Amino acid sequence: MVTWIKSYLDFGPNRPIWASVADALIALHTPESERGIEESIKVNIFLQSWKTKRRDLPKDLQNLLKVSAKYGVRLEGLAFSRDILREMPIWYHIESNPIRNLNRGKESSCLKENHRVRTVGDTEKLARMKGTPRHNNRRDCRCTSCTELRSSAKCKAPNRCINRANQLLETLPQKWNPCNRLPEDFEPHEVVAPGRREGTFDPRITTKGTLSDAFRIFTDGRKCNTTADMSWMSETQGETITVYTDGSCENNGGEDAVAGAGIFVRDNNPLNRAIRIPNELVQSNQTGEIISIKEIAEAAPPSTGLDILSDSLTMVEGLTRNLREWEEKGSQTSRITLNYK
Repeated sequence: MVTWIKSYLDFGPNRPIWASVADALIALHTPESERGIEESIKVNIFLQSWKTKRRDLPKDLQNLLKVSAKYGVRLEGLAFSRDILREMPIWYHIESNPIRNLNRGKESSCLKENHRVRTVGDTEKLARMKGTPRHNNRRDCRCTSCTELRSSAKCKAPNRCINRANQLLETLPQKWNPCNRLPEDFEPHEVVAPGRREGTFDPRITTKGTLSDAFRIFTDGRKCNTTADMSWMSETQGETITVYTDGSCENNGGEDAVAGAGIFVRDNNPLNRAIRIPNELVQSNQTGEIISIKEIAEAAPPSTGLDILSDSLTMVEGLTRNLREWEEKGSQTSRITLNYK
């Protein structure tokens, strides 16, 4: 079933025909309260906020939606690229502010019917016309953009449609609005590929690719629709310090195991640490290794480079080679180079 869900949420050119049929069936069986929503703008129930009557669907689709809900299939990530944000449907966007319902009205109808606006990207293009030289907020505006819209889209009030496009974008949370400053604006385009025994930690948190790449499974809890401030990455990096980290555990593997972690920079350095691993965490050498690196990354100033020397190959490979597989949680605050010694 999970493989089936993954195929259903593939919105690329190789999407199976049955997935499009499923979209149509799910959109067809909406409750009476949502019958006013135009069929042409119902794209996908995982991308939009309209509902369906699950009990009226074929059994296979009922199971697909049931399993998806049970295992937390949803759009999730620390940050998304503008390419992904622009692919999202603007109408009934699943993350838009429900209090500001701008899906109906004269201007919204014109956007749908005359301007053929369907996605966030379409909306952004129209909204940016507000910055056209000599544009003014009048029905008879003669700027080049309004003149073109009257001709190409048969729009009678381009200024109002441009305003509505901006209003629609304003309903999107910070993480979902491509007009906002995003982490990808500060992230490096490339990171040095890791070697066998050392590598550079990749601090990038932006999910790239297509809309399909933005879905996760086994999620829980509330969504966070703000992104971490990554502007520190554009600052000039200060000094790089060498840090030794280690984890230890008495009676490792036993019920009475007691683990700790250590951080050493140099004698009397305020970043030095001796850490007792809390009882609620697994007591093991590996836990100590993880905690020691986590603690120094959080304690060091953002502009400080860290050359971390660790004897845990698992941690070195995990943080430089296998990080994406670990499903990042939280934001990173330091540039780290890890070496296996």
